[in-house]
Amino acid sequence: MPTVDVSVVIPSYNEEAGLEKNIAAIVSALTGWDKRWEIILVNDGSTDGTPAILEKLSAADPRIRFISYRDNRGRGFALRTGIGAAEGDLIVTTEADLTWGADIVTRLVEALEESGKDIIIASPYAPKGRLVNVPLKRALVSRIGNRFLRTSMPAGITMVSGMTRCYRKYVLDSLELESDGKEFHAEVLFKAVVLGYRIGEIPATLRWEPARPGAPKRRSSLSVRRMVWGHVILWLLEKPVFLFGFLGLLLVLAGVAGGAYITYLRFTGGLNPERPLMTLVIILILGGFQILAFGFIATLLIRVRNEVFRIQKENRMILKKLKN
Repeated sequence: MPTVDVSVVIPSYNEEAGLEKNIAAIVSALTGWDKRWEIILVNDGSTDGTPAILEKLSAADPRIRFISYRDNRGRGFALRTGIGAAEGDLIVTTEADLTWGADIVTRLVEALEESGKDIIIASPYAPKGRLVNVPLKRALVSRIGNRFLRTSMPAGITMVSGMTRCYRKYVLDSLELESDGKEFHAEVLFKAVVLGYRIGEIPATLRWEPARPGAPKRRSSLSVRRMVWGHVILWLLEKPVFLFGFLGLLLVLAGVAGGAYITYLRFTGGLNPERPLMTLVIILILGGFQILAFGFIATLLIRVRNEVFRIQKENRMILKKLKN
């Protein structure tokens, strides 16, 4: 029988300023809980005093473990590392800066157990959720980006790119996860949807603390430009038919319009045989149909990819049974 019910995985990169206080707040919120819990802190190649703080926290409380490596490998790699070391049947992943509040762990776990879902996500975009003190530009990009990504997911969730979630361990055990960066969050959901796992949300407040006088201004570790491109690329990977379909139809319609114009010139006597309009029309129509064909092929490839996900799940479950 496992000795832990809930594992809380927290990646950390240069979090020296508030890390000790934030972890203490989480521990305080978990104290007296009827669940057996552990906190796994992952130092993702920090260059400040984060490793020393993690070691200190781990030495002071046996329920806190830490994993550290020298090079910065990205949030996805840190999460995969922490998840791989987790012993609980439920796994909560959240930020080290406490932007979701110290009680987010218990809220996520309780929502998961009450709903019977396989994944529960904290979302500021769900009804009664909020963004507080988040810079306007970042808030707009996040809101638009998540709305954009939702179009490629039948689950109907509002927060695709957020890290703060609760998973049943068997869900993560069944997924072949590869992303090292922040695209990890979307990768998990896309694969979970394909495999039929049930996903839910709870409303939550994402709160950035206002900068204190004299303190350095908080900067996000992810630029807006990278965030935008990340959302666009993920969307295209899931719904390539949107891109190919739009471009293909545009070219076909342009060719048809050109053909109608040539027909008009033919009957009005204004057609000039030296102008290569007919060649252009043919190129547009043929090019449009070719791009539409690419979209069809891409859709078939996504179906093949989804079948690969299912086979990977079965293989991982078989390997786990053999190990046990």
